Amino acid sequence: MIAEILSVGTELMLGQIVNTNAAWLAQRLAELGLNVYRQQSIGDNLQRLTLAIRESLSRAEVIILTGGLGPTDDDLTREGVAAALDLALIEDAGQRRWLEERFASSGRMTENNLKQALKPEGSAILPNPNGTACGYAVEQGDRILFMLPGPPWEMEAMYRDHVVPILQKRYDLNTHLYSRTLRFIGIGESTLETELLDLMRHQQDPSMALYAKTGEIELRLTSRAETPEIASARFAPLEEQVKARVGQHLFGYDEETLFSVTAEMLLERGQTLAVAESCTGGLLGNLYTDIPGSSRFFVGGWIAYSNEM
Repeated sequence: MIAEILSVGTELMLGQIVNTNAAWLAQRLAELGLNVYRQQSIGDNLQRLTLAIRESLSRAEVIILTGGLGPTDDDLTREGVAAALDLALIEDAGQRRWLEERFASSGRMTENNLKQALKPEGSAILPNPNGTACGYAVEQGDRILFMLPGPPWEMEAMYRDHVVPILQKRYDLNTHLYSRTLRFIGIGESTLETELLDLMRHQQDPSMALYAKTGEIELRLTSRAETPEIASARFAPLEEQVKARVGQHLFGYDEETLFSVTAEMLLERGQTLAVAESCTGGLLGNLYTDIPGSSRFFVGGWIAYSNEM
């Protein structure tokens, strides 16, 4: 099952806001077992948006759009979907009543707010208790298209409450993506790849991918499976092969950090830690005291920053 994510808004194209919606949706769709092969950001231009939607419909069974559902002229997602699917835009009477009731207490409703009562003909309304922009679901043969609001707190709630149940009812989502991350230090990305290249070239399921991070390298194993237990059983033999080759550089797994791992080592050995810092300005002490229970091993530190100090 293939899904695509379309993020709408010129502010994304200008770099004025960071597109956290696409990252969040990609993670959630992977958890459901859907493959996201493409993500696009499109500015507030009806022609380009319509073309992008048509192209996505030619490739993917599930298309999710975020943003462009506000009341102003440059909010064009409804219009783009209607044009791409050759549907009329019609007013939803129930949504209009809801908008009128919501604005009644404040008295600030203007005529353009009624734009948020429009929908592509045949689409289902997805309620939004956190804002004024409802969402929509439109079925087109074996395709389904969702329109979600741009603000993350609205989008995330609507996805959980409405999109997931629709997808689970519509498709047989029995498999999910599971990952296991191995964390390495003291070895470069190119050297690590060289050591594991034959394994990576013959990968199928689980797959392997390297990611360079600040001061460390991640090796992510990923499997599509019915349960976490099945995925773990697939990871185990591959993980043993990796450890046999480069295990001396492996320091942690998944969400573990160099600081959490060394903290555990200190606790196991009954040892304590004090730090003396200058240019880091207390960063090292902060990274350790962010760990719950750090008072059991962290004694304290000095920050000597000026030349006089």
